[in-house]
Amino acid sequence: MHQIHAGSRSLRDAAKAAPLEALGEVQIMPLLRRQAEISNGLGLHLRAANQFVRVSQQFQVEVRVFCNGHAANGRSILDLLCLAAECGDQLELEVSGPDAEDAASALCELIEARFHEAAHVRDESPNS
Repeated sequence: MHQIHAGSRSLRDAAKAAPLEALGEVQIMPLLRRQAEISNGLGLHLRAANQFVRVSQQFQVEVRVFCNGHAANGRSILDLLCLAAECGDQLELEVSGPDAEDAASALCELIEARFHEAAHVRDESPNS
């Protein structure tokens, strides 16, 4: 077996000896979990998913959305639609990144505001 050398030391030894500062600053990103209930009659449909993605893209975050045992990328309309979240379903949001707090708050507010559909779509829940 051949060993690759960096000068008189192997690469493995050089990596061990490298100071942490040389590797760059390591930042720990906050990970927030929030829950919100879908309360609009149409659930997480195309227009609502589009609004969710647009809000999430305003922030430097990664968003995962969990519903009924399924997970979705909160920055992907297709992923969100595949959740098939209906009125009454609980969403769990997992938000990480430098803007996690602001993004989580904005996304929960959007869901709680029924995706601002009260003026556009009448409530079509089963009890109407």
